[in-house]
Amino acid sequence: MKDKRIFVGACGWEYFPVKYHKLREYSKLFNVVEVNSTFYRLPSLRTVENWRKIVKKDFIFTVKAHKDISHIHKFKLKREAVEKFEKLVDICKILKAEMIVLQIPYRQKPSSRFLKNLVKFLDYVQSYEVNIGVEARGPDWRNRRARLILKNVLSKFNTTHVFDASYEEPVFHTDIVYSRIYGKGYHTLWVLDDEEIKQIAESARRYAEENKVFLMGHGCRMYDDAMRIKTYIEDNYFLPIYPVKGLAAVRIAILENLKFPASKKELIKLHGWKVVDISENRRVRLLSLLEKIEEKRYNSLEELMEIFKKIVYSKKL
Repeated sequence: MKDKRIFVGACGWEYFPVKYHKLREYSKLFNVVEVNSTFYRLPSLRTVENWRKIVKKDFIFTVKAHKDISHIHKFKLKREAVEKFEKLVDICKILKAEMIVLQIPYRQKPSSRFLKNLVKFLDYVQSYEVNIGVEARGPDWRNRRARLILKNVLSKFNTTHVFDASYEEPVFHTDIVYSRIYGKGYHTLWVLDDEEIKQIAESARRYAEENKVFLMGHGCRMYDDAMRIKTYIEDNYFLPIYPVKGLAAVRIAILENLKFPASKKELIKLHGWKVVDISENRRVRLLSLLEKIEEKRYNSLEELMEIFKKIVYSKKL
């Protein structure tokens, strides 16, 4: 059953797997997108007007803030940063965007100097009629003390915490709950499994009782992840990962980035984050197969597949 307060999409349409009219085709499947390209370069207002025209009236945009604001000046109120923000506001007006996402640099620590700049910046942008979300994704923001500090800052300015619903809850949110979903792997290397999708959906439904909820895929398979989340929320059904099952699915997953010879450790790094369809109703992470192989170097895919065959058919999986 479709929940009208839950919006599922991805961060950008640049990599959407069609050759032409990417945004138009993307908007036929999803009802929201985060404009991610604005982090690198601000488009002309004419381009922005065209984006708005080619999608349906109820299609929702959100916008990621330019790196000059967050990563170059680190929220200091420098002229260049302020000018970039003002241009972002103009873009948001044309798109009727729901939110501007400010991303704290991954390696940035919650130092007193940085927090002072963040507070001043959030105070400054209060005068603009735009919703603001702040993402603090780096490891230094995950401990209890840092999350409490972040909560105090965001609640003071009624600013949404942009979080990753695959492993955490927001420290604070407004009437908008906003998640950028990377997953639990290195950088963006992760595919959501069925249990993670179920957990994300259940959490979203709870928040949607009183808020708008945005679930934005941002992993390396973000369009697939987003469609699987959307389908589960609407139809209570898990879409398959691959068009085949069992060992055939395992083979395709390994072929995606084939590298031999390879040690067990190297194979886990290359493929352990992937999810494969073992049967119609069961999917497993490749890590669960790779953990069962011997510690040695493997010279070919066929050698590895023979071992996987024994694991799968022996029902050790």
